[in-house]
Amino acid sequence: MEKRKGAAKSKSVKATAPENMIRSASPKAARMILELGVFLDEALLKLFMPYFSQETSDREQQYVRLREVVLAHVNAMQALYHLPSLGQPIDLSIVYMEFQAKTPATLPTYEGERGALLDSFCAYQRKLNKPSDKDSEHWDMALYLSGLDFFANEGGRRNFVTMGMLCLSDRR
Repeated sequence: MEKRKGAAKSKSVKATAPENMIRSASPKAARMILELGVFLDEALLKLFMPYFSQETSDREQQYVRLREVVLAHVNAMQALYHLPSLGQPIDLSIVYMEFQAKTPATLPTYEGERGALLDSFCAYQRKLNKPSDKDSEHWDMALYLSGLDFFANEGGRRNFVTMGMLCLSDRR
């Protein structure tokens, strides 16, 4: 289910319904599920959308293509969570996906400075995340996909060796 919030605003996708998640009556056979909130920022959209506009002029189809790329990456991440060394496979389920055509005013990006941006993103996603783990739109981990070059100021120099950012939800 996709909800369009307007051309210049965010777009949300409900990717997995709770009834489609793997559940088991036996606790031993139950699969662990890590629920994800995935956020694609304005810089990432500006970086990727021109590639999809070469395939189709339909804006909705461009978002569908981008969502497919994200799903492919999450599937690749899930493969790591299925390695036998974990002892138990963990499934990844995207319960929320946001395409930010315009950076929300409540999410300052600090031009990619990783410490300030991580704090900003964690606060932003915390306001959107449903508080109860029983809620189908609650996520355990928020993943921020960005077209920004993340960096840290270390010893008076910019260090660009940051790979990405995520926030874990508080379990209360």
